[in-house]
Amino acid sequence: MCIPIDPVLAATLTKAPAKPSVSPSDNFTATAAPSSFLVVVIDDLYSIKSYVGLGYSAFLPVPLTGWMTKLNLLMDCPTPTTASAAGYQILSLDFESGARGSVKRLGALATQKIPSYCSSFTMSRGKAGTTLKKTLDDGDKFAATFRRHNSVMVDVKGTLASPSESEASFVKWVVERPHKFLLQKNGDLAWSPWGDGWKSDFSGCKKLVLEDGSSLEKLVESYVKCDEVFRACDFGNLFCFVQPSYEMVDCVNTKIS
Repeated sequence: MCIPIDPVLAATLTKAPAKPSVSPSDNFTATAAPSSFLVVVIDDLYSIKSYVGLGYSAFLPVPLTGWMTKLNLLMDCPTPTTASAAGYQILSLDFESGARGSVKRLGALATQKIPSYCSSFTMSRGKAGTTLKKTLDDGDKFAATFRRHNSVMVDVKGTLASPSESEASFVKWVVERPHKFLLQKNGDLAWSPWGDGWKSDFSGCKKLVLEDGSSLEKLVESYVKCDEVFRACDFGNLFCFVQPSYEMVDCVNTKIS
């Protein structure tokens, strides 16, 4: 769920040398001025594996699947290996409530060092761990709701449809960003490139045409404490899409500020 935001005010959510990405000039969602974007991502964490390096390289399955939500800011930043890396900064994390979610939240607080919570999810796609086997077809109804402390943070409903050529170009611009950034609680800007083997592209993506009444303002408001920045979010021009799957190889965070 992509929310246009004024680039100057979006910059207050990150730290130099990072800067918010600005949409291409032919971006179909752009109004009079170029936009940066906050992106709300609801994932079915279908499979998670942990690296084991006991004299050999292996990834072993870990039973920590479940629904989760990320609030991201799309951004560009120089890194030790790239002059300008296209990536995303995770602003906050929500994990599906339960023992697994609690473990992931504690891990996120320790390693990512950003606001992390346990929340409840109601998804039209069903239970976590089952979505990868389901198809995405034009006309399918889609709904997602998640609550934090019994407060509805995101509630969206809509119908899947094939994106236009310009919409497909925008989706590619959003999903092909293999660099993770974190503005951590201690003030450090940290970076982690996706390791070899990552995969995130446009294949199979569908546009989600929202119904009236869909809302995600509460989630953004919970992180963005400044009224001026919150008002700079153009909730009237949301663009939403569903990506069948992606694969990332998460590496150790490196401090870059």
